[in-house]
Amino acid sequence: MTTHAQQQGKLTLMAVGDVMIKRENPASIFDGVRATLKQADLLIGNQEGPITDGGDPLLGKIQLGSRHVRGDVRTAAVQAEAGFSAMTLANNHMMDFGPQGLADTMRLLDEHGIAYAGGGLNADEARKPCILESKGVKIAMLGYTTVYPVAGYPAGPDTPGVATLKVDTAYLPQENHFYQPASPPIIVGIPDPAAMEGLVAGIRSAKEAADLVVVQFHWGVAHQWGRISGYMKEMGRACIDVGADMIVGNHSHQLFGFEMYKGKLIAYCLNHFALEMWQNWRGWADTVILKAEVENKQFTRLSLIPIDIEKESHDPKRATGDRWASIRRDIQDMSEEFGTTFSVEGEELVIGGPRPGTPAPLRGSAVLRDRVTARSYPLLY
Repeated sequence: MTTHAQQQGKLTLMAVGDVMIKRENPASIFDGVRATLKQADLLIGNQEGPITDGGDPLLGKIQLGSRHVRGDVRTAAVQAEAGFSAMTLANNHMMDFGPQGLADTMRLLDEHGIAYAGGGLNADEARKPCILESKGVKIAMLGYTTVYPVAGYPAGPDTPGVATLKVDTAYLPQENHFYQPASPPIIVGIPDPAAMEGLVAGIRSAKEAADLVVVQFHWGVAHQWGRISGYMKEMGRACIDVGADMIVGNHSHQLFGFEMYKGKLIAYCLNHFALEMWQNWRGWADTVILKAEVENKQFTRLSLIPIDIEKESHDPKRATGDRWASIRRDIQDMSEEFGTTFSVEGEELVIGGPRPGTPAPLRGSAVLRDRVTARSYPLLY
């Protein structure tokens, strides 16, 4: 029997950050959040690295200051059991073990009923959205990465890889550089025009095939930066301008701000979620589950469930008490520039805004310039 909720197309989409599991008992990593994840009709995340026990390590990554990572082959089944519907493959680790690692990942996800986007046997396949359908609603998910080695990662016309977006970097002197020589430069990320044209075309095509479009980005600077780069704001806002309904970002391994742009959400970085990249990982411990309710084929109520990552076990669990309050304060501080509001409803933070009087979002060259560099630098007087 069809329920009233199904007739109205009511459903819950949840999104989390990076997932890559290596432990002896893979299922145990979800013990603290499994009940929450099961509340989703659709659950998406980022597959941070291949699920494979084969392939050869990609040459050159160590020289770039990176490393090769991969997840246990048993984790596809574990992720399916936890409720994952789709994963983006577009990131800076998916090709760490070459085409075989990618092929193994796609095969295992296929076998366990998990859709994917952002990677494929050629560029057309990598840039194709996966279509998720639940209760009469179709949601298209696209995946792209701006973070990737030049060789061995981008999908080509006839070669496997991931969907990449080229971003150039320029360094400009501060306006007062004569007053303070050798002060940190203004750093400008410049999206490649051809890459932006392809991104826009992909979103418009996805919108024709689905009711809602979610774009997952792997972008930004990992760990030490602590800032949303200007090109991320430009890309996210450009996507919404041409039809995207939600932007979900990752890669920086820290929780970033949330922006409501033209009534649509840009989540700049959710932080990792169930991640075991190496032993003794000591990444930032604040993350969230993004919860989006759908009614009448539109995202309606958007909220965040604060999650605390155990530093020793790496296990995500629902934050409580002081940790919940601390994550809430951090989210509010990081979202202040966008005028985003957060109201407390039970154990969730409901997203709203922007507040009246918030400056209009910048576009183009005006937003690409980062006026300061990392948080560690003092203000210039």
